Amino acid sequence: MSRVLLCILSVNPTNLTLERTLDAIRHVESSAGKDSQDGDRGRAIGDYQIWRSYWTDGTLFLGVRWPYSDARDPAKARQVVRAYVLHYQRAGGYPATAETWARIHNGGPQGPRKAGTLPYWTRIRKAMR
Repeated sequence: MSRVLLCILSVNPTNLTLERTLDAIRHVESSAGKDSQDGDRGRAIGDYQIWRSYWTDGTLFLGVRWPYSDARDPAKARQVVRAYVLHYQRAGGYPATAETWARIHNGGPQGPRKAGTLPYWTRIRKAMR
């Protein structure tokens, strides 16, 4: 007699929200990769418009040594953005929300505390609908 073991994978809603947030950030920053020209006078590159200091932190948190030019690679950039926003969300004691991650991406480690990141969050929230 054989037994079949069924594994039911639970989907973590926080992970889904994070992935949707990353999609929205890419959409807002580069029209989902359709317009990924350098921004902020050449200081932000790739689909996620990543600055060098952001890349340095994110790759450190990931434990990789990727050159800054790899910020133009959407798959690597997404990994770096994920590592960056999660690290600073946890380090800052912020809630694990789309708003927190978007505002960290836009305003750095203190982004959720900066009023200047609220308009960016509005754009991300709209893109997530």
